Amino acid sequence: MKKHLIILLFVFAFVSCTKYNYLDTGVSNPYFDGDMYAYLQSGSYNWDSIVKIIDRAQLQDVFHHDEITFMGLTNHSIRQWLIQGGKGYEAGYRQVADIPETMCRAIVLSLVIDGKMLRDDIERIELNEKGEYIGGGRICKTRYGNYIWLWTEQKPYMGVDGLGPVSLSMTTLMEDMKTQVATNTIASGDIQPNNGVVHALEYSYHLDNIGVLPYE
Repeated sequence: MKKHLIILLFVFAFVSCTKYNYLDTGVSNPYFDGDMYAYLQSGSYNWDSIVKIIDRAQLQDVFHHDEITFMGLTNHSIRQWLIQGGKGYEAGYRQVADIPETMCRAIVLSLVIDGKMLRDDIERIELNEKGEYIGGGRICKTRYGNYIWLWTEQKPYMGVDGLGPVSLSMTTLMEDMKTQVATNTIASGDIQPNNGVVHALEYSYHLDNIGVLPYE
């Protein structure tokens, strides 16, 4: 009897992990009962610095009331920009209070897109047999006026197309709409407060990748 029970438990665990070819990573409920500003305030480990930048830019109302998609800039990215080099460090900024208000507005608004855009709303990238880009994705204009190119990609699973996890990536486009800044993968997407969605940028995202900050 004990042997049969162990076998049944093993089969149940295997079926649970592979149902619909999806591996549960343990991500909790993506919905947050509150506006986006309240969500950012609730996660100090990741969002404490961007909340301070939003406050310094006096853009709280955007995160309280507007329906937006926010490419969430984490504390780790802001810290490396202030402490570990980059143009922020070179400009003498060591804390959020040192960053000019105009630059704070540029940082925030260059990562805000009007409307709620979930990962599955964004088109798949299309590549040819050589892996070269031939189409897909979506170019979005931010509140600041710069452009972000977003795309999704689904890798094969065990050699079978269409079964692997779907990833979301982004890059900032320069004014010529052709030059691309470094590509970055979204670490966690579809976090949904009451008034929009947050796509959290990976910790290694560098703030200079925004490409439009007014240093002069």
